[in-house]
Amino acid sequence: MQEPSRRRFSFALPALFVAALISPVSAQAPDPLRNPAIDMEGYLKVSREAAQHRTTRRVTEADFLRMS
Repeated sequence: MQEPSRRRFSFALPALFVAALISPVSAQAPDPLRNPAIDMEGYLKVSREAAQHRTTRRVTEADFLRMS
């Protein structure tokens, strides 16, 4: 009969092997929060461009009222 500690090890090794095989599959699962309709990087790029453009077009409140 095997010692109790050796018996536990003999069950642990196959379990670790199975866990190692399953882990990469679960790591590649799609992100449930990812939405292909949302392009955050594109939004931030356009926002930065708009902010740069705005700095050259700003007018004072008085000029705005006069122009309107």
